[in-house]
Amino acid sequence: MLLTADEVKRMYPNGAELYAHGDNGKQYRADLEGGQIYFAIPSTVQILGYTPRTVENATGVEKYLLMVEQADSLDELDGIGEIAANDDTITNADYFRIYTAADSKARGWLPQNRTEANK
Repeated sequence: MLLTADEVKRMYPNGAELYAHGDNGKQYRADLEGGQIYFAIPSTVQILGYTPRTVENATGVEKYLLMVEQADSLDELDGIGEIAANDDTITNADYFRIYTAADSKARGWLPQNRTEANK
C-alpha cells in the first residue's frame, strides 16, 4: 500500500528513509527530513506514493545495505557477507559496496575507534 506525502509526514514526524514510487515502475530513494521529502528523479516521472525503506521491501544491493545498517554483531555482518557473496542477482561492484559498508561498520566497533557516542 502506497502512502501519500501527508500520511508519511504524520506517521514519521522525526523523519524517515523512504522509497518514492514512480509512474515508470521504478523506486527512488527518498528522505523525509524536517517535514520535507527529498529525492532526485527524472523530470518526466510522477510520484505515485511512498513506502518506508525496510529490509522487507528492499531489493538487490539495497536490501543488503539495509541489513548491514541494522546489524548488531560481527557474526551478523559475516552472515550478510556470505549470503551476498552467493547471490547471483548482484554484481561484483554491488558486492564490493556491501563489503565496504560492513567493513566500515565493523571498524567503528573496534575499541580504538569508539567514541562516547557509540560505546
